[in-house]
Amino acid sequence: MRPFHILFLAILILNVTACSVVSTSYYRKTDVVLPPKIQLPEDAKTVALMDRAVPAYYLNSDDVDKSVRRQLLTNVAKSFPQKTTIVQQVDKNNKRNLPSPPISTQRLQAFGQNFDILIALEMFDFVEFRTYRNIKKHQLDENGRDYILDAVEGEKTLELNTFWRIYDTRNNIILEEIPQKVGDGIIAQDLNKTQLNAKLDTLLNINSATFSYQLGKELSRDFLPEYIYSTWQYFRGRHEPLKTAANHIRKGNLENAYHILLRASENTANLKPAEVEAIWYNLAFISTMSGNKSKAMEFAQKAYEIRNSKKVTELMKKIQAE
Repeated sequence: MRPFHILFLAILILNVTACSVVSTSYYRKTDVVLPPKIQLPEDAKTVALMDRAVPAYYLNSDDVDKSVRRQLLTNVAKSFPQKTTIVQQVDKNNKRNLPSPPISTQRLQAFGQNFDILIALEMFDFVEFRTYRNIKKHQLDENGRDYILDAVEGEKTLELNTFWRIYDTRNNIILEEIPQKVGDGIIAQDLNKTQLNAKLDTLLNINSATFSYQLGKELSRDFLPEYIYSTWQYFRGRHEPLKTAANHIRKGNLENAYHILLRASENTANLKPAEVEAIWYNLAFISTMSGNKSKAMEFAQKAYEIRNSKKVTELMKKIQAE
């Protein structure tokens, strides 16, 4: 091998080594916790969910959405920390496209013997409808000349409407009424209505389960607190204290990581600049998480003095914004 090839290879190895002594990781900090949009009474210990949306105009064999509604209740039940039960009894809804009437006081008192809160699915209405209009459709003949045909344009729309009530069985009151709606549509054209309907039959093949899953997720989110996060960078490395401290940071043990790094900062003579910078950087990051901005800026300044790097400048800006 020629000498300059050996020299090039040696420089390359040194550069790779320098770049790999530290690597980047990320820490997610909870900045704000927003309360749930729908809050159950704090003293409620048991929750029941009930299907009151069985269409009375269907025979039992025609209740095609029975399993979908059951799965919807099961999914929503997972939102609650309280003991949760799905009531096996179901109610028929005699009002098409409308919610069931509220549960009577007498019946609600009977539920109250077993459950503090009753969440009832009062309506589950999956519908398809189509609208049409006559149009003039431009066409080109074999010679490229424009001509006009009479045609039909149609829109196919699918919708799922649900309605929930939350009952406090102990006080015989309705806590919340929650209407939900989701839908989708598509437009197509053809020369006549028969051909258009045949085309629409093949388009937008969405069933009630797809929409039900979407509405269930939305409702479940409303029962849970919302966490607002920010992302912070820190460093890990092959140097043992850096590696150990990074593992503690990953597990959320910031205090342990702080003490490891503080001891490491007292003996940096044999470390590479990138490793020393990473120690001070991580100390600045941990101090920020602990709410000690002045100490964080002090550590960040020490990190900046090592290599004047852009990442430390960005950290200092984030610390000042906290």
